[in-house]
Amino acid sequence: MKYIKLIIEKFSYAFAGLFDVLKNDFSILTQVIIGVIVILGSYILAMETYDFIIIIFLVFIVIVSEIFNSAIEKLADYVCDKEHHELIGRAKDMSSAAVLVMSLCSAIIGFIILSKYLF
Repeated sequence: MKYIKLIIEKFSYAFAGLFDVLKNDFSILTQVIIGVIVILGSYILAMETYDFIIIIFLVFIVIVSEIFNSAIEKLADYVCDKEHHELIGRAKDMSSAAVLVMSLCSAIIGFIILSKYLF
């Protein structure tokens, strides 16, 4: 019984974090909205199952990247207590760059897949 209680507690932390980022982080909310549009569009195009799974994976990997980026930014802001520090600024920039690279990669792969159904 104690093990089940521990599992429920762990999931509650995860859901609390998810609701927090959806409520308080505009970047993640934007990614989620774009992701829903892409997934619905892919469904409407009646994609093959394999292509549809790849599109869903790409959407979620971008959202996860954005969540990591937000977590890094929150930790960095806490550590610096809102004071500017060059290394913290560079770390935040790198974290944002990771999201950009993942988004570009997903967009390219998504376009390649979608092109089979659009053209």
